[in-house]
Amino acid sequence: MYVDTRPVQTPLGDGVAGIDIGEARIAAVYDGQGVHLHSGRLIRARNHYANKHQAKLDARIARKKNGRPPGQRSSKRLRRLQRARRTLRDRIKRQNRDQLRKQARQVVSTLHESRVQTIAVGDLGDIRNRIDYGLRANQKLHAWMFGQFLTELKAQGRKFGLKVIVIDEAFTSQTCPWTGQRRKPRGRHFVSPCGQHRMDRDGVGAVNIRAKYLEIQAGRGTAYGRTPSLPWTPVLVGMAPTTWGQRFRPQVSHAQSKRGAVYKTARIPGL
Repeated sequence: MYVDTRPVQTPLGDGVAGIDIGEARIAAVYDGQGVHLHSGRLIRARNHYANKHQAKLDARIARKKNGRPPGQRSSKRLRRLQRARRTLRDRIKRQNRDQLRKQARQVVSTLHESRVQTIAVGDLGDIRNRIDYGLRANQKLHAWMFGQFLTELKAQGRKFGLKVIVIDEAFTSQTCPWTGQRRKPRGRHFVSPCGQHRMDRDGVGAVNIRAKYLEIQAGRGTAYGRTPSLPWTPVLVGMAPTTWGQRFRPQVSHAQSKRGAVYKTARIPGL
C-alpha cells in the first residue's frame, strides 16, 4: 500500500452527465452527446460462481458438523473446509472491488475528457426494501454492488475534480425522453408510446436522470415525468433519437494454454 500523490485534476468544462447504475450494465452514462453502456456481467458471473461453490462447501460443512458429537473438538477436515469457504469469499470480494474501481475510473476519466463537471446518479439506497421477485432474483439483488460502485465513483470523481450528486430516480426508466409519457419497458429496450423511438432502457434511465437534475437546478420543481410540455428536446440535442449506445466490456486479458502454446486475447469495446 502506498499513498496516491497524484494532484487533483481541474474540470475541463461545466457539463452534466447522468448515470443509471444497473446489474447487467453496471453503468449507463449519458453526457449530453451519447449513451455509453458499461457491462457488469463479469461481476454477476463471478458472484454466481461463488454462490454455487459456497453451497457445495456449506453442504459438506453441515455433514461434518452433524456427525460430530457435542463437546468434541472439530476435525481438521472441517477446519479446512471452513478456511476454504473464507478464502473463496475473500478472493471474490477482492476481484469485484478491483473491477469496480477500474470501471469507475474509466467512467470518470471519460467524462472528464468530455468536459463534464457534475455527475448525477440515481439513488438505489432502499431498493432491497421495495422489491421482492423470489429467491433467485433476490439473490442477484442482494449481490448487486451498486453501493460499492457509487463509493468508487465518488472517490474517482474527487481525483478528477468532478462532483457526484445522488438524486431520486423514480420512473426514470419508464418515462419517454421525447414525449414525457410513461410506459414500463419489456425486456432490455424501451419503445416510446408514440412508436417512433426505440432505445436501451438503461440509456433512457441515464438520459432522464440527467434531465431531472437539470430541471431541479433550473428551479422547475419536481414535476418531472408528469407534464409532457417540459423542454425535453434541448436535453437531447446532439444525440440521434434511435441510438443504441456503445457497449464497453471489461478490459480483461485471458491466457489459454493448449499443447504448450499460449494464446492471449483481450475483450475490446463493441457496438
